[in-house]
Amino acid sequence: MDFILSLAEKLISIILSIMTFFTGGFSTQEPTYSPTNPDQLKLNAAVISDTHIAQDEIECRNLLRKGIADINNSAVPTDVFAIVGDNTDNGKPEEFKLFFNELSACKKAMLTIVAMGNHDSWKAENSFNAFYSEYSAFLRQPVTTTYRHFTKNDYHFFTLGTEQKMQNEAYLSEAQLNWINLELSAVSYTDKPVFIFLHQPFNGTNRVNQAWALGILGEQSDQLMAILKHYTDQGMVIVVFSGHLHSGFGYSGVTNDGNLYFVDCPSFGQTPSRGEVIETGTGYVVEGYIGQLIIRARNFVTGQFYDRFTYTIKTNETPIPQEPTTNPGEPPTEPPTQPPVDEPTTEERTTSPVELPVELPPVA
Repeated sequence: MDFILSLAEKLISIILSIMTFFTGGFSTQEPTYSPTNPDQLKLNAAVISDTHIAQDEIECRNLLRKGIADINNSAVPTDVFAIVGDNTDNGKPEEFKLFFNELSACKKAMLTIVAMGNHDSWKAENSFNAFYSEYSAFLRQPVTTTYRHFTKNDYHFFTLGTEQKMQNEAYLSEAQLNWINLELSAVSYTDKPVFIFLHQPFNGTNRVNQAWALGILGEQSDQLMAILKHYTDQGMVIVVFSGHLHSGFGYSGVTNDGNLYFVDCPSFGQTPSRGEVIETGTGYVVEGYIGQLIIRARNFVTGQFYDRFTYTIKTNETPIPQEPTTNPGEPPTEPPTQPPVDEPTTEERTTSPVELPVELPPVA
């Protein structure tokens, strides 16, 4: 009898797994969240970090599944779903396989972008090859570096990442630094914000010295900062998302140096170490509109927005003039104003590509 019951349980489990696979892992319930202004939306993105998927630990996988179910139930399909490193806990091939298998359930994400973190690379042998192999299979295109360029809805997205095993910091080669320099030059015409996903924060940003002095980008921080500032000083708006510090909402949030913005993503899979919101399952919903980005703090597991941690970044797009409405009492269609990030005074933007190469300190 016990054997029959055990066999029945296994058959039920298999049937449920098959049903989950074909339904995409999400229900037909009412949408869990909606954009601030769906009619004006140009970009809908979800950004999380530090999922820490481990081979012998199920809780982080369950959190990721619940978060993906929330994204799948968004009222508007997600254009970009980004995970900013420490996707696995130990960088084992089996963990990368589990991680990308979980991501495959995110059926409503048009583009999924994955950055490399220190936990993805410094413990296990063959971590980089395992990452490249599984990410290649997931994207159905070859991945051979930790730095890549994606486009979606005319927005540009870049991943940067360590190329060597480093316990906490990252190593960015001269080839990688030259690559991002050339790539940004090639898209310097854009009036849309440019997004960069890099696991470690720049030295001296995101309150890293108070949070965790070892949690910095490292030796190439000043060189990369010089490259990005070269373009933001010309008027380009660049938004850098990082994780690594395991800080919660209300610790550093979104800060800026002129047109260069730093977004500190909380730890999704492990309880944050500091901040006002100490919860797993947290990240950001990023909404792009003409002339602004709205960055909204959300717990994708509990389905809760934290409105007091909503940030607005002004961008360069010029709204297209609209014909006067025939109904003078019609409410405005612009997204509501949110608490802004401190905005710099900006000069008129140049429209010509900046001159290359940027002068950089020599690579050690």
